Amino acid sequence: MIPKKFLKHTIIFSVAFLFSIFFILSSKSNAFADATLYFYPTTGGIVEKVGNQFTVDVMLNSPTDEITEVSFVVLFDPRYLQITEAIKNNSLFKTWSSTATDEVYWSIDNKNGVAFLRGFTQAGSGTLYKSKNGADVLARIKFKTLLGGKTELEWQINAPDTSHPYFVTKVMANKSPTTNVLNPKPTSITIQIGDPNSCTNCGNGTIDEGEECDTASDINTCDAGYTCSPNTCTCVKLPGTAIGIKDYIVAIGFFLIALGIFMILSRPIYIRKRKGTIIHVKR
Repeated sequence: MIPKKFLKHTIIFSVAFLFSIFFILSSKSNAFADATLYFYPTTGGIVEKVGNQFTVDVMLNSPTDEITEVSFVVLFDPRYLQITEAIKNNSLFKTWSSTATDEVYWSIDNKNGVAFLRGFTQAGSGTLYKSKNGADVLARIKFKTLLGGKTELEWQINAPDTSHPYFVTKVMANKSPTTNVLNPKPTSITIQIGDPNSCTNCGNGTIDEGEECDTASDINTCDAGYTCSPNTCTCVKLPGTAIGIKDYIVAIGFFLIALGIFMILSRPIYIRKRKGTIIHVKR
């Protein structure tokens, strides 16, 4: 027969154990309940040659909350990249374009290196977004490479100023009030263009010492007297000689003087017979 005291302790321990398991599972469930935005490929990649194009997907995942609005701002360096095509997934949200307001929904700025997208579905006016089988492609962006080297695709989380309140990266859930459930913050990816150990199409032109150089863009070349180092892809001073132009002139002058002295001192000696009249004097 099991002692009552032992049985009592066993029941208490079992209840505590089950409660702990429930708490852990609940915590994990909450950890995965937030919405996420991320680039795909998630680790970036390598583009073999300058001028080649590549595609990056912006992925959206919200397994728990119904989403009424999503927006993102992608930042890129326009010296290295230009957007040639951008496609949004029209099935995820109802509204993608500006209506009677001045709100911006879709914008690409290759001059400043900004891509912005905003999708919106009013609660009650259509089906709110919620992930069913994992993340969905929110947008697909195609880039063309302009310059060799390493560059990043980044996210702008907060609005740059009060005049652009919509230029933010967020995922708004259908709650009271609506809540930004984007967590964690999305991370940037690195794009390597060309061989990381070499630099192509280097030349002379308009960039100062130490700056990046590559003639894929006319403005990205080196000043006269500098060359593009294949090891660092930066402008470095051309190797000079020990004697400059002025020194050459002086050296040539000294050489000519020395040559003249040598020729004078080394000319042949001619032996001449004395010629003249002999005068006899009488004593």
